Amino acid sequence: MMKGNTLTDYSKLTVPALKLKASELKIVGASTMRKAELVAAIEAKLKADAPKPSFVEGIVAGIRNAKDARKLKGQYAGQQGKLTRKTRPEDKEYAYRLQRGSETATLTDKQARRVRKAEAKLYNMPRGSVCAGMGGRDFTYS
Repeated sequence: MMKGNTLTDYSKLTVPALKLKASELKIVGASTMRKAELVAAIEAKLKADAPKPSFVEGIVAGIRNAKDARKLKGQYAGQQGKLTRKTRPEDKEYAYRLQRGSETATLTDKQARRVRKAEAKLYNMPRGSVCAGMGGRDFTYS
């Protein structure tokens, strides 16, 4: 049984020592008990006297466990995520043109901006740099 920092095996103690320990713990009827009964009574008393967590500690532990579960859920989802291949700017532009109805359709401003951004990422161009865009136009990536 654990009491403080010392580990005590009460079954190895003598009956007089067990009766002394029982009197310290104020166990009623210890003087008539046998060794096995004394050991069981002492261990039960020590277990009953052990400090119990408070209500607030239980709430704090529940919040901590929920927070850990959310964190682990995100980590698990990140490990299970599927990797997708990056789309080349030319393929992205072609897909946008087909969305608009034909291979020769003009892109919206938003679609053209997305294509330019994909080009800039592909060629590691810094923000604000000027480059030749689709169809020979110069543009600034922003």
